[in-house]
Amino acid sequence: MTSGASYTPAKLQRSAKIRLDSHSNEKRLSRAYRSPAAVLPVPVMRAFSLSADGAHLALVGDTPRHPREVWAVDLGGSAPRRLTDSNPWLSEVDLAPQEIIRWKARDGLELEGILVRPAAHGEAAPLPLIMLVHGGPEGHRRNGWLTRYSSPAQVAASTGYAAFFPNYRGSTGRGVAFSKLGQADAAGGEFDDLVDAVEALVAEGIV
Repeated sequence: MTSGASYTPAKLQRSAKIRLDSHSNEKRLSRAYRSPAAVLPVPVMRAFSLSADGAHLALVGDTPRHPREVWAVDLGGSAPRRLTDSNPWLSEVDLAPQEIIRWKARDGLELEGILVRPAAHGEAAPLPLIMLVHGGPEGHRRNGWLTRYSSPAQVAASTGYAAFFPNYRGSTGRGVAFSKLGQADAAGGEFDDLVDAVEALVAEGIV
């Protein structure tokens, strides 16, 4: 997601600008720990532990290429180092690409979601779509590993489907004000956001 950016939707003129905090920490960490030797993607952090001297960080993290693993960071400026490889067979799998998709809701609110689609799609005919809507509604999908028993992202893409994970209004990760946009409006703006997302994907020729 967009780290450090801000905007003011038309319906929120009376509130301060909403900060769009990253759903994954990727951009923030890549700036903080940039290194010429860094070749691994920066993980989505799920849990971490700081050493007593404050110089080292151990964390659990995942990326679009693998589920959660253990990483370490030296806070003096090094890139995160992956310490475990629980699924080595994934290196032999041609995983489908994963990307952030942005669309505007019918009231002008800018929204984002994550799309996983077959690697060889290209300019082929529109794809059948599986939309995987997070619960909560105060929750969100991060741009990390999304495939699990109830979320067949890579499995779906390998059989010719597009899998889309929308972060509609009311989702977390973009500040308190954004997380409250769906309150007192059950199945209102949140549902419209999902419909608008599908229409945006159709307009782009994806589905």
